[in-house]
Amino acid sequence: MVKVKICGLTRANDALLAAKLGADYLGLIFYPKSLRYLPLPKARKLSKVIRENNSKVKLVGLFVDQPIGEVNQSIKACGLGFVQLHGTESPAYCAKIVGAKVIKGFHMRSKRTIESMARYAKEKPVWALLLDSYTKGISGGTGKRFDWGLAKQAKKKYLGYGENLRAR
Repeated sequence: MVKVKICGLTRANDALLAAKLGADYLGLIFYPKSLRYLPLPKARKLSKVIRENNSKVKLVGLFVDQPIGEVNQSIKACGLGFVQLHGTESPAYCAKIVGAKVIKGFHMRSKRTIESMARYAKEKPVWALLLDSYTKGISGGTGKRFDWGLAKQAKKKYLGYGENLRAR
């Protein structure tokens, strides 16, 4: 079954329209270097409006190498069901996240990236592995493709991980 996630929302009208049109997940970016960054007070207000108007849509918070306390505070304050991590977060870091499922993003540069995913697949501190393109200096959301042959190799290697291997 196909699921739709709209990420980088900053305005209530856009978020509510995305939910009304059938988005399953709405993403809020908590990474300060992003052009679509939402400080916690604004994210809290936006998430409240979303939850009051659509009880089915799930909220995803995107973070990059931020302190675990900050991530857990955002989960609680905004009612996030998921966190999407796009930095160098370790399996131990992922295991410290409380109250939300973890999606760990990997920048697909080479076969070595597939090998670096092994600890996450073995230890299972995350709900899903997300394969993303690599652009120097940018942590996700570039809209560029990576070699999908790498995605095929990763899926073959981690097929036992379950249905939660995602490529975008």
